[in-house]
Amino acid sequence: QEAEGLIAEMPTLEAIWVPNEKERETQYRAALNSCDCRELVRIIKTLHHRRSDRMQHGKKGTAIDEKYFHLAEEQLYGELAYVLGRTKEEMPDYIASCIEHEAENPA
Repeated sequence: QEAEGLIAEMPTLEAIWVPNEKERETQYRAALNSCDCRELVRIIKTLHHRRSDRMQHGKKGTAIDEKYFHLAEEQLYGELAYVLGRTKEEMPDYIASCIEHEAENPA
């Protein structure tokens, strides 16, 4: 139930915005070490937005962003897959379908 609640909450979780590059990496590392799935979602959202923004400005993503994006995804999908009885590979599509269903059928 907690995992399903987290998935429903994902669209409302705020991204992490830290202007200083070094401090941003420290925040990412702290979020990963916290093992808090909400913090992992926030990292993923932040890095997805940063990647999109950089691409719109003709820039590539940074290696540090990619590293933490993949680490956060692996950790989040692993946690959710375990409690939901699914594979990590299924999680991106499963999460997307849950969020889409929630948007179409709000409580």
